[in-house]
Amino acid sequence: GAPGNSAGVSASLTQEECCTLVPEKVRVLWTAILLLAQGTPAPEPKLEWVDFQPPQYPQMAKVAHLIGSVEMEFYVRPDGSICRVKALSGHQIFIPAARESLENSIFRCVDCGGVPQRFKVTFNFRIPN
Repeated sequence: GAPGNSAGVSASLTQEECCTLVPEKVRVLWTAILLLAQGTPAPEPKLEWVDFQPPQYPQMAKVAHLIGSVEMEFYVRPDGSICRVKALSGHQIFIPAARESLENSIFRCVDCGGVPQRFKVTFNFRIPN
């Protein structure tokens, strides 16, 4: 196959042929596939915030004059919806507001490759004026 086209390498063998190859031929075949794959690196997935819904400052945090940061991890599906939202760090009083902000925002995942991609974001909570 042409450089950058791994389909030519793997398509030339049937499943039966793959199973009966001697180990040396298998190693050479996989080395060729890996070299072809390395020649065309996949673009890094990027998160775009289409519509950012800022977090609401928790009333109890205002009263207590609390400030802080919350680091959240979440996955963005190719359609832009999110799943598996979890707090990695931060004060418990701010986590629900950060989660709600993520769940109400609209995202676009660029170069996600058809699978959910993991992202992290840090929300900084400062007492509003």
